[in-house]
Amino acid sequence: MARAPKNIPAAAALSPDVVTAQIRAAVDDAVMADRIRIWSIMETDAAKARPALAAELAIMQGMSAENALTILGKVPAEDPTFAAINRQADAFTALMAQVGSTGIPFEPTAPAAAARAGELSPERAEQIAHFAKKASGLPFNPGF
Repeated sequence: MARAPKNIPAAAALSPDVVTAQIRAAVDDAVMADRIRIWSIMETDAAKARPALAAELAIMQGMSAENALTILGKVPAEDPTFAAINRQADAFTALMAQVGSTGIPFEPTAPAAAARAGELSPERAEQIAHFAKKASGLPFNPGF
């Protein structure tokens, strides 16, 4: 026969109300612990410099705050320029899916060639190549 815990009388230990209350309390404790874990990741300077990665790490089950902060500390900060370009590329991709493609292929090495010819700065050429890669689904190879 199962024994009741020492701090709960035997009759109460089997009561559905007591079991339900214990389960509810355990769930509440687990939810609060997870919220504290997520907050302790997202409110750090490392997370603020790498918000996308921090969010991914924070929602991973089993990822401790300590491990997440270790990972965040080893990754370079996100470049806001590329984040803006990614948003633009995602919007462009969605628009192209609605209206259809022009059928004109993009030459992935064209921005690099323009940069070498002095028509574009290397930074802008890389941004254009990155944007075009995101929009076309091609592997990113700026040709530098």
